[in-house]
Amino acid sequence: MLNGFASAKDIILRTSNIWVPPKFTGMDVTEYIETNLKVATEDDPPLIVPMKFNPVQKKLEKLLEKIESPKTSGKRVMILKSRRMGVTTLLQAVSYAKMKIQPGFKCVTVAQTKDVVEEIFEMVKLFHKEDKNFIRASKNSTTELAYAALRTKFSVATAGGVAIKRGDTLHRVHGSEVAFWELNDKDSENLIASLDKAGNKGEMFLESTANGTAGIFYNLWVEAVSGKSRWKPLFLGWHLDVRNSIILTNDEVNEIIDTIDEDEIFLVKKFGCNANQLAWRREQVGHSEKSKRIFKQEYPAFAEEAFVSTGHGYFDSQMLESKIKECLEPIYKSEETTIWKRPEEGHTYIVAADTSEGNVDSDPSPIVILDWNTGEQVYMKNWCVRPQRLGKECVKLAKEYNGAIIAIENNNTGHSAINTVMNQELYQNVYFHEDDVRDESKKEHSPGWRTDRKTKPILLGDLDDAIEKGHMKVNDKVFIEQCKTFIDKNGSAKSSGTNGHHGDLVIAWGIAWQVRSSKQVITKSIFV
Repeated sequence: MLNGFASAKDIILRTSNIWVPPKFTGMDVTEYIETNLKVATEDDPPLIVPMKFNPVQKKLEKLLEKIESPKTSGKRVMILKSRRMGVTTLLQAVSYAKMKIQPGFKCVTVAQTKDVVEEIFEMVKLFHKEDKNFIRASKNSTTELAYAALRTKFSVATAGGVAIKRGDTLHRVHGSEVAFWELNDKDSENLIASLDKAGNKGEMFLESTANGTAGIFYNLWVEAVSGKSRWKPLFLGWHLDVRNSIILTNDEVNEIIDTIDEDEIFLVKKFGCNANQLAWRREQVGHSEKSKRIFKQEYPAFAEEAFVSTGHGYFDSQMLESKIKECLEPIYKSEETTIWKRPEEGHTYIVAADTSEGNVDSDPSPIVILDWNTGEQVYMKNWCVRPQRLGKECVKLAKEYNGAIIAIENNNTGHSAINTVMNQELYQNVYFHEDDVRDESKKEHSPGWRTDRKTKPILLGDLDDAIEKGHMKVNDKVFIEQCKTFIDKNGSAKSSGTNGHHGDLVIAWGIAWQVRSSKQVITKSIFV
């Protein structure tokens, strides 16, 4: 009986379509993709060719490898990109390869519409069909590919059609063109939270071209850039794609040089763009303001350029874009703190802060430092902390920056922070706001800045003027992003942002500028 079973087993093994996963042969994901997978070209009709990584895909692969997964959770990456970079193709190929290499692997891709889902899955089905290491699929539907022998599954769905069950485990999640998901912000937020929970120990990637300064992708991107979340931001500009260029004659190169404009000079100096790339850009941009705006959104050269405001912003979006190009690179940057300049001898500084309750769900409580002498932004700390600790940190920084004057918004929790500064830390170089009352002889002075319906328009108007005219030297790119979310409606201003960019930095920098514009005499601190 045993001998008969052994001979039957031998026959089954020799005659069945069984495949040993490359994991046990030492083959890695990249090698598997370029050895076994094929893609369709953009030719008409398309050609089926072996998949080879283009320069952008190679760069992205290296960038992703450098991002380490936290010890307690999986890798979380946001990718802001220009169009036609091959990002979706790369992420799909990696997902497919891991499904074939790692038994038990389960992944899902979420796209914006049914048509895009079908397009993405056609790519995956082509991987399966042309794969040299072919294994029969136990399921091969319009949205799911599964291998029972490997216990692996690859599914694709629209953002509105994803069904995450309690207890589901995902090893890899890819959100495609997240900025264009046909869901409202709340539903998008809930979906991402569900995917995040299901893929807690796995990898999760959210990629998209930009779609204005609103929505879940923009909100999460701003959080990622400011270091306030688990997400790590990656940006891929149009100039990284070798296809975005035109072959020129010598005369045409000279024509580009003779007619080069400020934007193009910036691209040459910042990214090393050549005449061939500039010629391609000119052909794509067109001449109308609308076409230029659309090009920058779909083919941005740097991340901040991608988010073109679609509303009527309080601050001029073109002016803000020009200021981004002038921002100084920080000399130090951590999750919460960015430093552009250390204190200089003989310079006077302003430490300004906007407070909150400091709870998990509270707004951030940023601290900013402005150089009184030059009007330059030199320091920013964007964190969520209780008022007492905020006050202590303001004093610490004020002492470090030559005994700076401290100005804290005194609305609500601000009183507690100011009390810590003056009565617990005994720091007296504090800004006093002159309260507006009808009787000039009874004007009152209170420590800190008061933001109300009368003072807020003044703060924002003066800040706008200072930025536009270059009186304030802007280095804080997160501040610029928050400026883009301020909406001008019937003469009022408010932040349209959510999830970590409530305009707190706008208020903090505005307070700093008000102090610089005030007539208060700044005392020399005894701590210097």
